[in-house]
This record gives sequence, structure tokens and C-alpha cells, in this order.
Amino acid sequence: MNFVHSFEKRLRSVPRHVGKLPIGHTAEKYDRESVVRISVMAEFHRYPLRVQQSKLDGWWFIFVDEVPGLGVFGPNYEDLLDRLKVVAGNLFRARGETVNDIEIIAAAEKPALQVLH
Repeated sequence: MNFVHSFEKRLRSVPRHVGKLPIGHTAEKYDRESVVRISVMAEFHRYPLRVQQSKLDGWWFIFVDEVPGLGVFGPNYEDLLDRLKVVAGNLFRARGETVNDIEIIAAAEKPALQVLH
């Protein structure tokens, strides 16, 4: 889980001789300009995948052990990764969680499912 929140507020003076003020506005309103910047990095969870291949028929099995009930199986490994993303999105949304994106981290030794909230 990773969450970063930074907040910056700067005040700078605006010259008084900028011209005529619009009707209904006071000079104090134009004396300073507030600049606010908010930067937020999304929260994410990374779940390791357990990948197995059947020696009998060559089918692939991909499980996410940390999430009960989340797993896919079939003959085509690449299609299974896409299907796992769809199934995971449906499962997390059914639990009431907000999901912005789901990625498969296909590292050679430790593949993982990364869910961005």
C-alpha cells in the first residue's frame, strides 16, 4: 500500500496598478492571489500469483492465494492474464472497493497482480 499526499500553498502579491476593478469587487480581493497545488499518488495493492501448468493436458492455472476465489484456468496463458484482470476487477468491485486500474506485473520469477485503488 502506498499513499503520498503533498500540499503546497503560496501567496504572492499582485500589483495594485493592474487597472480598473470589476463592479462589486474590492481591492483586497486582488491584493493577493492564492496558488494551491495538490498531488496525490494512487493507493495500490500487489498480490503474488501462483502459476502452474498441467503435465497431463498443458492447461494453465493462475491463482491469487491472498484473495479467496480468485483464479482462472485454460489452455492459453496470454488469454488467461487478460481474463484474470477482468475477473479481479469484478470481484473487487463486488466487494464495494473502488478500482481504477489492474495490471499484471510479469516479472520472470515473481508475477503479481497489481490493483490500483
